[in-house]
Amino acid sequence: MEMEQLLMKYLKKIQINFYDKEFHLDFNISELKFLVTLNSEILLFAQNNKKFKSIINDKNTIVTIDGQWILFALKRKYGNISLVKNSGSDLIYSITDEVAKNNKKLLIIGSSENSNKKAVDKLKNITEYNNIFGYSPPFSNYPFSKEFNQKIQNIISKIKPDVIILAFGVPKQEFWAYENREFLKNIGVKYITCFGGAVDMVAGKVKRAPKILQKLGFEGIYRVILEPHRLKRFIKTLKIIPLIIFNKL
Repeated sequence: MEMEQLLMKYLKKIQINFYDKEFHLDFNISELKFLVTLNSEILLFAQNNKKFKSIINDKNTIVTIDGQWILFALKRKYGNISLVKNSGSDLIYSITDEVAKNNKKLLIIGSSENSNKKAVDKLKNITEYNNIFGYSPPFSNYPFSKEFNQKIQNIISKIKPDVIILAFGVPKQEFWAYENREFLKNIGVKYITCFGGAVDMVAGKVKRAPKILQKLGFEGIYRVILEPHRLKRFIKTLKIIPLIIFNKL
């Protein structure tokens, strides 16, 4: 029952028309919006973490489906609803394109210094647009120190981005965004997205699975083959399989 109730709350927040073939960001909104891509790892983590669950269920959080397993389960249970898969690895390009079309500023925070720079340069090249910035703070465990947090805020205050893409990893990126929401809103940020590994994929550090493996739901296995250190994380996500098989979602 807990899993079903949790998914029902998520389902109500999925903006199907918002992230469809014609991607659109509304820069006239008055509230700061969070964008979270829901995959198996995030869903299972939210079940056991009240703080994270409250962020996902916040009225200003937009949730998209990132994972064939979750997409399959929701389509089976709510077949009359048109659901689509929108992963961070796809949305990062759409968001950059929207920023460029609307002459807004994009700031990518996180990932390694090398990946951050390569991602920024690639997105600038693709869009032929220069108001795309990057900042890679040194690795730090969460919660961040006051000095660490202040440095990030100083960068944001200087650039005044309309959209921020965070790549600290789950759940650091979501916790940081939520705890700094008033600061971000006052600066004028309209959207803050939590994509994690999408920046590394844009940079070419991590190769994305072929389309056929994405459609079959084997993208996680492909990542483990390329990055064996992810095996422990991947095994944890397998808990969702029996829930799907026995229609518990």
